[in-house]
Amino acid sequence: MTGSTSGSPTSSNIVIFDSSPSPFHSHPSILISCRDGPQKLTGLVKRGRPRKEHQKSPSEESQIKDNSSTSNFSFVTYTASPQDAGPKIQKFVRRRAMLHYRRQEREQKSEREVEKKFRASCSANHPFPEAKKVDDKVFRRSVADNRTNSALPATTDDLLPKEITAVDPFNAFPIKIEPYMLELLSSYTTSIYETMYTFEKHVNLNPPKDYWLPMAFQDAALLHVFIFCADGHGTISRGRKEGPAAVIHLRKAIQMVNERLEAPVPRITDATIAVVCTFAHTEIMNGNRGNWMVHMRGLKQMLRQRGGIEAFESNRLLRSKIHRADLGGSIDAIQSPYFECIVRDLPTMSGYPQTTTITSTGFGKITNSIKLDEELTRILCQIQDVTSKVNMFHHHKTQIHPLSLREAITSTQYSLLSFKPQQSNTISENSIQEILRLGLLMYLVTLMNESPPGVPLYDTLGARLKATLIEIRQSGALDPTYSLWISFIAVSMVRDLDTKSYFMASATEIIEGLGVTCWDNIETLFKSFFWAERIHRGIFKSIWNDIEVSIVDTRKD
Repeated sequence: MTGSTSGSPTSSNIVIFDSSPSPFHSHPSILISCRDGPQKLTGLVKRGRPRKEHQKSPSEESQIKDNSSTSNFSFVTYTASPQDAGPKIQKFVRRRAMLHYRRQEREQKSEREVEKKFRASCSANHPFPEAKKVDDKVFRRSVADNRTNSALPATTDDLLPKEITAVDPFNAFPIKIEPYMLELLSSYTTSIYETMYTFEKHVNLNPPKDYWLPMAFQDAALLHVFIFCADGHGTISRGRKEGPAAVIHLRKAIQMVNERLEAPVPRITDATIAVVCTFAHTEIMNGNRGNWMVHMRGLKQMLRQRGGIEAFESNRLLRSKIHRADLGGSIDAIQSPYFECIVRDLPTMSGYPQTTTITSTGFGKITNSIKLDEELTRILCQIQDVTSKVNMFHHHKTQIHPLSLREAITSTQYSLLSFKPQQSNTISENSIQEILRLGLLMYLVTLMNESPPGVPLYDTLGARLKATLIEIRQSGALDPTYSLWISFIAVSMVRDLDTKSYFMASATEIIEGLGVTCWDNIETLFKSFFWAERIHRGIFKSIWNDIEVSIVDTRKD
């Protein structure tokens, strides 16, 4: 397009624009100013020996003709008096346009290569979990859609973005994002989440990605604490302290929460409550029980201003996070929790009614020897139902929601922590009921063991179980098969070497006393109590192999 500027007939402007009808391949216009008219361009004629003309073949000429016919650029006169741009000007304009076009192509190609390398490095460091079986894909996808919709509050539709790589990191986040933060957040929603949500992962329900991370995109404190947790998950597993960058994120999150709570009108949002829950859970993971208690007392005051734990009945994920922080320290100390939990029975299924009597032969022997309190009997029946549903859930034989399983286990843990034996019981009966309570607490932890590998989270519970087992075994009032069952459970959970060695020695002694010589007999014995196939088989068989080796070595000596 050529034309003269207003008031200056000797000065002309050349505007190049894309006349393509497609809105997806348009290019910005180019403005070229030519002062004193087109005569100025005559100096652009190349000097020196002219190049030898290349004789084009007929096929090349036809190809050039085709390409020229499909060109998106054209010259349009937009002035009142038409002006002839001339072939030299048109050639000059085309050259400038193509240089601009090629430069844009190179920039876009460079951006795509950088993005491709970044995604490749993220996928190499934090690979996405693969589907286990082809025949489970359809089932898991359909189930995940329904369960995700029923698990997430309706407000999550407005919490965007949901994909880390689908946003502009310079504008979308409440804090300035650096590449290492994106890698940590990607790890948090892939590999780390599988250790935090052991039931949800079986149906591809991903609360960190679908709920918590979108909330963090709108709350700086929550985003800081998630980056801290993602960085600290690996360091805690390796027995090391958090790095300086992670500590900076933690301090910033604490500072932001303090500012919100010290305001004239405290801002106690769902995100703020989630941050404090994460504080408490992190402290108990690091063994700082005193700091955990400080955070729990503050959390209790915050919930009181929001109407108590009952106010979060409709938000299952946030309520579960509160209970997780509460039980993390209460179970290990065997103390009454800070909050209460409504007893939640699993939904009934056709053909699988809830049991009101104990059907397992192992616990049947114990209940026949002494009279259990009604509350403890109810808890045993509930754990019996939970174990049955967990086995069915792992084999995809039930449509039960994973959060319903989690809530049933959580309410049972609260019931066990709050259980007090009747005063009319004898000392022996109370001792047996106490060893039952402690063993069941440890068993429920194995059903959803969601602590980082190697973290000594339940060593206090293991020491208490050890002391009670020593006391009751001396009287001979406890069934040895139950002692063997809880010994295997304790070995799989306790990290303290002395406590772990005691339970290993106790299990070895009982096995030799019972005359058990093969794993099949051990497995049959364990199934007479509570047994989750996918969880306990691999762990218990590994323990059995170690015991079998020690027995063989002892006999050789």
